Amino acid sequence: MKYIYIKGKRKNALLITVIDVYSRWVLGQHIAWQVNKGDVVKLFDKIFGAYSMAENIYVRNDNGSQMVAQKCQSYFKSKKVIQEFTKPATPEQNAHIESYHSIIERVICQKYEFDNLLEAADTFTRFVKFYNFRRIHSGIGYLSPYNYLLQKGTEIKVDVSLLDANNLSKQKVA
Repeated sequence: MKYIYIKGKRKNALLITVIDVYSRWVLGQHIAWQVNKGDVVKLFDKIFGAYSMAENIYVRNDNGSQMVAQKCQSYFKSKKVIQEFTKPATPEQNAHIESYHSIIERVICQKYEFDNLLEAADTFTRFVKFYNFRRIHSGIGYLSPYNYLLQKGTEIKVDVSLLDANNLSKQKVA
């Protein structure tokens, strides 16, 4: 998760993003003032419902309270998902999401000041669409995640609602 400063409210929001390591495709995201274990389960439920998943799915995450919660661990077990926890103070073990956070810090957070949560969510939604469909990545042969998946013959049905950072609930955005 990444903290996103909302200047108009003088406080931080939390952004949770799920990335496919193979293709660099952002599968889903959610921004809110607080993110709890229920929000994590809802996001993954939407992702698992929208995409056809291979067997042996791994979810690599840090040791944040949302991810170590029994509710999340039970949820992943029920979906036959293997949950991997990174060791504390080892961001290199989760390099893809750390790289993504670095990109959004540089491209969005350092350039924009948000008045409210909805404005931030709209900005992140637009960015993820650009990131998935147009931004090239050296690690996947200088292709966008979308073009990489097409080149590999992977049929992908895009549920753009998953890319909407404000997609989980009608939350207070003021």
